[in-house]
Amino acid sequence: MYLRKVAVVIVLAVLLGGGLMPETSYAQGLSEERIAFIEKYSNIAIRNGAKYDIPWETAMAIAIFESGQGTSYSAIKRHNFHGLSGGKSGNQNFATDEEGWEAFYQNLFEQKCYTSSNALLYRDNPQKFFEAIVRAGYNPDPDYYIAKVRPFVRAVEDYRDEHNLPSSRGYIALFTAVTAE
Repeated sequence: MYLRKVAVVIVLAVLLGGGLMPETSYAQGLSEERIAFIEKYSNIAIRNGAKYDIPWETAMAIAIFESGQGTSYSAIKRHNFHGLSGGKSGNQNFATDEEGWEAFYQNLFEQKCYTSSNALLYRDNPQKFFEAIVRAGYNPDPDYYIAKVRPFVRAVEDYRDEHNLPSSRGYIALFTAVTAE
């Protein structure tokens, strides 16, 4: 009888989310290549995120997906990490990685489909911002794209938290405080 009660308690704990396993984050599921990509480009992403007041976590997640964490032809040869299209070649060419990253932020900041939608209202929430820009026209198949990229947004947010990196808004506040002194 006692063992039966213990078994019921264990099953209930697992079903209610308590589980027997330690809690894991999405970031712990990132491959070594994705972690290396985040580490390589987080400074560029955070700076541009603060400059344009756009969540860098969203930009990083899209770049991971679109560029195969920096391994795609467009990322390597064109410095285009976000699949920005244009021109005869299909994807835009940029002179440097920094120029390619900034073009992504500029695109979101200047394109009417994003500024006239509610997308920019979610600048303090990378998940909602991501879904809003996708639904505003970032990808022609929003449901598919959201399903594929959303886990990367979560993973980047978890990575940010686990490594004490600032959000874009946090970076703005930090930079403003330092320059005000």
